[in-house]
Amino acid sequence: MISLIKTHNDRRQWISDFYLWAEKYKDYLDQKTFKEESHREWYTHKMVRRAYIHIRKALPDMLVSHGKGTHFLLFRKELILNILKKVKNRLVRASGNLYCAKKNQRLFQQLHSN
Repeated sequence: MISLIKTHNDRRQWISDFYLWAEKYKDYLDQKTFKEESHREWYTHKMVRRAYIHIRKALPDMLVSHGKGTHFLLFRKELILNILKKVKNRLVRASGNLYCAKKNQRLFQQLHSN
């Protein structure tokens, strides 16, 4: 379990176990479903695959030693701040879009009430 990582050896073991798991279940992660009528295909287990890919891509920024102690942070501070900045920007855009939508709705109502 990732929350039990306390030492560098624990970290190495967790990463090794993660890659062993991915290798063991590679066929499962790569399994696709094909629909003949539309000639479309997609990953059958897309949520499991998505979780695996997210963890794999995040590994360089995950499990970072916190100073001289034996505790590990799940993510680097800079990464967390970057994520928070992106979330803030999305919220600002969303609130701006909401304001514009309400403004457009009032204009639409005024045009149709005349």
